[in-house]
Amino acid sequence: AGTEFGMYLSWDNGQRWQRWQLDLPVTPITDIKVHRDDLVISTMGRGFWVLDDVSRLRQWKAAPTTPTLFAPRTATRARLATSAGTSKTPDYPGAVAYLDYALPADAQSVSLAIVDGAGTVLRTFTSGGAGTTSTATQAMRAPGRRSAGVPRIATTKGTHRFTWDLRLPGLPSASNPEGGGFGPLLVPGTYTVRLTVDGTTVNQPLTVVLDPRVAADGVTQADLEAQHQLLTGVIEAT
Repeated sequence: AGTEFGMYLSWDNGQRWQRWQLDLPVTPITDIKVHRDDLVISTMGRGFWVLDDVSRLRQWKAAPTTPTLFAPRTATRARLATSAGTSKTPDYPGAVAYLDYALPADAQSVSLAIVDGAGTVLRTFTSGGAGTTSTATQAMRAPGRRSAGVPRIATTKGTHRFTWDLRLPGLPSASNPEGGGFGPLLVPGTYTVRLTVDGTTVNQPLTVVLDPRVAADGVTQADLEAQHQLLTGVIEAT
């Protein structure tokens, strides 16, 4: 519910309400719309605000008593420019998979793994390691930033969102010895997301579909599988 003084949320059809502001400024809410599973609101004088992917809200029942992995929404394999938001610009996350999970208490070790239909682990993110670093660079048209390393998984009590760019490990380097970086995109299909928290494992399916614009241009699943075999072969031969 949008009010003159911000957003509120009810889990019992309006019997009780709780404040649900997140990082939204306290401002009158003039309209609300769910568009492609994203919550879009307009405000009085503060522009449009978007909450990406409300599937976690639909699955929420109560504060979890065990590690919980929410079923992720379908991800689209697309090539979209990613732009980190600033105080003056919006955040464009690109083509990603949102992996939401909840921890009932602080954990010692947490990992997220992507597993294919044959049971092969394609990508793993853990709470250990050095994490990522960001350095300033000069691009052709303007200054930019370059990231290195592999993102870490949060271990604190509460709900967390891990954003994955649908890429597999790339070529190893001095800054990415584990093969992070700009690896091949995942081939469309059905995969399993595996959350492991201090020895407890929870699974959820993840469906990845092809960008319909690419399909309209005649690109087939066989084309993408052949491309994937070529790219992974190059990485393995390096």
